[in-house]
Amino acid sequence: MFKASASVETGNTYISRTFGSYNRAVNKPSLTVEYIPTVTLSDYTININEGDTFVLTASSSPAASYYLWLSADSTVATVSSSGTVTGVHAGYTYVTVLAYINGTYYSARCDVYVKIQDGIYYITNNNSSRYLTASMNISDHSDVFQYAKFASTNPESTLLRQMWKIHYIGQNLYCIRSYYKSDNGLYETSGNVDSTYINIVDNTNDLPIYSQWNISWNTNGYTIKRQNLDEKTMQVDQNALSSGYTVYVDDYVNAAYCKWSITMVSDVPEGIYLYDYNTNTVQYDSATNSPSLITRYLAPGESKSQDMFSIKTVVYLENNNSINTTNWLSSPFSVATASTNGVITGVHPG
Repeated sequence: MFKASASVETGNTYISRTFGSYNRAVNKPSLTVEYIPTVTLSDYTININEGDTFVLTASSSPAASYYLWLSADSTVATVSSSGTVTGVHAGYTYVTVLAYINGTYYSARCDVYVKIQDGIYYITNNNSSRYLTASMNISDHSDVFQYAKFASTNPESTLLRQMWKIHYIGQNLYCIRSYYKSDNGLYETSGNVDSTYINIVDNTNDLPIYSQWNISWNTNGYTIKRQNLDEKTMQVDQNALSSGYTVYVDDYVNAAYCKWSITMVSDVPEGIYLYDYNTNTVQYDSATNSPSLITRYLAPGESKSQDMFSIKTVVYLENNNSINTTNWLSSPFSVATASTNGVITGVHPG
């Protein structure tokens, strides 16, 4: 027992008063340490294709009596009792594991992005059954519209206009390129959807935000939303059932004209295509499977690149890829020579 006192001297007498005390035996300080069990997952974010599987594993300390696995949205992904995640439709969800430890559940969570496999696709409106189609014009901000499927008897350069190269760039976002012109992509401009130059690199840092699209399954169809415009989707007018109507971005409505079917192309055309920027068209001879003739003029001793000639070549391959480099040859050499990268040098008139 501690006492704190004050004394006042009055002659030979001291008067004391106790004004505070502390009982150390009763009021001892203490520290309580509580151990909280931990649950650990093998992965906390996964990206899987529709139809593919991914096995998650869980561990805990102390060891759990058992684990329960749950999917927040089984229309996007399911999970088995052993942690196998199956991609169902494109979109985002998360999987939770519950570990039962000493009579209590403890949890951990994994974000799941189910994606459309990279490839070449037809995109059709669910209301009109018309195909998303690029304009013949290859200039920037060319219109994109819906149109009836082109007959297979058309030149392959025409068929390419209804084919779209879809590439996943992460976190439910995609680049959607016109296969008709590989450096062009779907692009939102003031509510209108068009095709414009977006370079040839597919990642979120190098692509304009206006060309990044969220594709998610939403009851009988896919919604295609421009990044940062989550409530606005690619669509056509609800009464637009015939060919030629423009595609645009507007407020989402749970209706067929705001939803799309995405179907992989089974037989992708291949060949060399020559882009003529003077006419903004693709030149291709389906009979010879080679570029059509484009005429340009060059003086003896003068050299010009593809850019200076306002042309560009692209090779389309059956493995669903396109490349933008080719080797050039000239004939006859007495008139002009060509470097392997397409620089033409005039030699003699001819």
